[in-house]
Amino acid sequence: MRNLSLSAPLSIYRALTLMNQTTSYHRPRFPILEYVHFAMPHMESDRAATRQLTSRSSVSLLNCAKLQEVYLESADHTFGFITDNLVVGIPYDQLTDLTIIENALNPERARSILIGCSSLIRCSFIIGQWGPDEVVTPAGNITILPHLQVLIATFTGLQPGGRISPFFDTITMPALVKLTVSAPHASDEHIAHALGRLQARSRAPLRRLALAKIRVLHQNIPGLLSMLPQLTHLHIEAPRDRVYYRYTDILSAIRYQLDHTAERAEQFMPELKVVFIADNLHSQYSDGNTGRVNLNFMGKRDVSKAFRDEVVLDAIENRCGGDVDWARFHSSDLKFLEVVTVKWKNVPQEWREDETQRRGLTRKAELESTYPVRIYLPLEP
Repeated sequence: MRNLSLSAPLSIYRALTLMNQTTSYHRPRFPILEYVHFAMPHMESDRAATRQLTSRSSVSLLNCAKLQEVYLESADHTFGFITDNLVVGIPYDQLTDLTIIENALNPERARSILIGCSSLIRCSFIIGQWGPDEVVTPAGNITILPHLQVLIATFTGLQPGGRISPFFDTITMPALVKLTVSAPHASDEHIAHALGRLQARSRAPLRRLALAKIRVLHQNIPGLLSMLPQLTHLHIEAPRDRVYYRYTDILSAIRYQLDHTAERAEQFMPELKVVFIADNLHSQYSDGNTGRVNLNFMGKRDVSKAFRDEVVLDAIENRCGGDVDWARFHSSDLKFLEVVTVKWKNVPQEWREDETQRRGLTRKAELESTYPVRIYLPLEP
């Protein structure tokens, strides 16, 4: 058996552990196994039953010499294949692909797992976050993950104010081309600096960066972006919490400047082609109870100022080459934007339904007819 895929209730895993126990300890249980996918439905992962089971037995992947891909998925917020030791003996050092979806998994344990994956190419975690008052073990020696190309890390947790930046303090990833970090409930002002230190160590050829549903100080992001000259895709999105994070300021911060030399321009992502930015409209514009426009802004003839359309479209035109004296650049390698999305959440109902109040859309159409760029300016409640 090369592939083992199972989505089942706890009772089935109980049977699998019993089968596991009947095999000689010294003989490989799954000698040619290459891929494992274990999933447990949310309604079946009863905490008490799980504790009773895993205290006595577990599924061992020890001595699976050919195992390269592991996918573990538990939808429950209290149970986990790793957290509760239902699956043990995973040969992390030989894995090339690892996915762990386990809200109960402590980020410190997840970090220790990651640094043991010396052959890993792709990794995806959905794990817990450090609590605001939780003591974090000081970072030890830096571990190099020489082959890791894709890291997707989502940190969950219902407690606000959690931290995530320590997760990135002990690793170096020189081959990384795609990084996605999501943490809708964390409030970690240090994450941009932590990722900057990570890139300073790694010098990775990062092509895609996503900070999705995350709270980041907008003024710290340009410093990180200046370290990513090969970036082609940028995604920055605020969590849906009605807080205005000023993420559209990032577009202005990465404009090409007239007095830049070619070397300086390259620090501002000369390869950038696709940008997605999502933020919450300032809460002053809407009635938080009804979702309709605040009475102070009722009947406003042009709502473009609220959406910062002029500033946003000016920055987009700049990155399309519209107001730059290209004769002063000595490099032909600078790319222009191809697709830009600036999405606003927490928008009053009236403004979403009547686009005639948004004069910035006329300018958007003009830019799309002048430059080979597609611009999307969606509005959401």
